[in-house]
Amino acid sequence: MSYLNKNNRIFFFVFTAIILFCSCAVKPPGWIMDPFIKDKICAVGVCGPHINGFHAQRYTAISRAFDEIARQKGVTVDANSEHSFASIGQNSVSQLSEYSVQTTTGQVVSAKLYDTWLDRKTNMFYVRMYSE
Repeated sequence: MSYLNKNNRIFFFVFTAIILFCSCAVKPPGWIMDPFIKDKICAVGVCGPHINGFHAQRYTAISRAFDEIARQKGVTVDANSEHSFASIGQNSVSQLSEYSVQTTTGQVVSAKLYDTWLDRKTNMFYVRMYSE
């Protein structure tokens, strides 16, 4: 960097330091580890990148948070995953399906979406939901 004068070198160093600091400074919101809201039943759902795109990723995270709220209310939740693989000649297809079944005894479970966050480094999508 001998072609830069002293002031340009200082500017370049400071600019680079700011860029590096900003790229490392993104912290996850505190509610990921502590989702609670006073007088409400809360849960966090998370999903990594989904083969069917962002909408499926968001749906899965919401479904997982909803299942957790249902469990906290005493509802029986049976969450299952199915993986199927088919191969015909050189073509192969792999599919992962997730579903949950909630069994209630006259209890209605409802929940509202409160916060969302997408971790840009890992592409993990987080949702915080609550029920009263």
